[in-house]
Amino acid sequence: MKYTKALIFFLIFILFSTSFAKHVRKVRIKEVDLKIEREVVISDNEILKDNKPIIETQKIEAKIPLVYFPYKGKIFDIVKKEIIDMTVPIVGDNTLLEFQSTYEVGINNGRIFSIKLFQYAYFFGAAHGNTEIVAINLDLKCKRFIKFFDIFAEKKHIYDEATKTYKEIYPLEEIKKMLKEKIKNEKKCEIFEEEFNKCSYIPQIFLKKTGIEFIFSKYEVTPGVCGSFTIEIPYQELKIYMRDDFDFENVL
Repeated sequence: MKYTKALIFFLIFILFSTSFAKHVRKVRIKEVDLKIEREVVISDNEILKDNKPIIETQKIEAKIPLVYFPYKGKIFDIVKKEIIDMTVPIVGDNTLLEFQSTYEVGINNGRIFSIKLFQYAYFFGAAHGNTEIVAINLDLKCKRFIKFFDIFAEKKHIYDEATKTYKEIYPLEEIKKMLKEKIKNEKKCEIFEEEFNKCSYIPQIFLKKTGIEFIFSKYEVTPGVCGSFTIEIPYQELKIYMRDDFDFENVL
C-alpha cells in the first residue's frame, strides 16, 4: 500500500509540475551557427598597378538567435528585427571582410526576457573594425522595454548611520560614482568627465540573474582605445537605489 501511495504522490507531483510549466511561457531560442570563409572581389572597377582586381578573404562567424516569443505584439517584431540586424551579416557586401556576432541571454523567466547582442565588423579600406554591444530588456506581459528608471528611483531618502538621520540621494549619481571607480580601477580607462557627469547620460543596462551589467560603447564616455566594454554590479549592491515598486524578487 505504501508503494501505491508513493506512486500516486509522484504522479500528482509530475502533473502539477507540468501544469505549472505550461503557465511559465518562456521565450524559445534556436541558434543558427554561420561560418563563411571565401575570396571576394572588392570591386570590378578597382584595379591595382599590375592591372589585377583587388581580391580579399572574407571571414564571417555569426551565432544567430532565432527568437520565438510566447506573446504577439509589435514590440516583439521590433526586437526580432534588431536581433537580426545585429547578428546577421550582409554576406552579399564584398567590402565586408570580417564579421563576428554572438549573444548572451540574461533572464528568461516568463516575465522578463533580456538579451545582449555583440557585433564586430571590419570593412575594406577602414583603419580598424568597429565593435557594438546592444542590450534588450523586455517586460513580456506588459509588452514594453525595461529602462534604467523603470528599475532605479530618480530620488530616494535613505538612513545615514553616521548622522542618524535620513538624507536625500540621487541613485543615478550614486551608481555613476560606483561605475567611475570600477572603470578606472578594473578597466584602467580614462573617462570623459564632462560627458559622463551629464544628467542626460544614462548608461545602457543588461539584466542578468547575478546582477546588472552596464554597457559602455566605444567613444561614448571613454577614449577609443578602451573599446566597448561592460561593468557588472550585483543586485545586492544596487538594491538600495531601486524603486520601491520594482518587483526585485521576481527578477531573480
